[in-house]
Amino acid sequence: MICMKTQIYLMIHFKDEIFNNDILLLTRDKEITYFDYIKKINSKRNESFAYIIKISDLIDHITNRDTLSISLRSRYTKAIKILCPELEGIDLDSESCIEGLNKNKEDN
Repeated sequence: MICMKTQIYLMIHFKDEIFNNDILLLTRDKEITYFDYIKKINSKRNESFAYIIKISDLIDHITNRDTLSISLRSRYTKAIKILCPELEGIDLDSESCIEGLNKNKEDN
């Protein structure tokens, strides 16, 4: 969880409540599991930028194969499929999928 000092700093310097709520949502409380954290973000998908930010973060992680362990790749792939159930059945570990995601990152 984000510390109280950081929360106060955000409230003073960034008066935008939506921005602060997104930061708090993206900060995982160590008391909850990683996948409960992902489900919490997913539950706010229609009212928070945190949802889009988290998907972008996960895609960035799974496309950086040089620094990604097998266990983290599996974890992040599962998280993406929780956030984007329409991707169920797509092999996000396939070379063609990774190449497509990397090309999309370069184009944007």
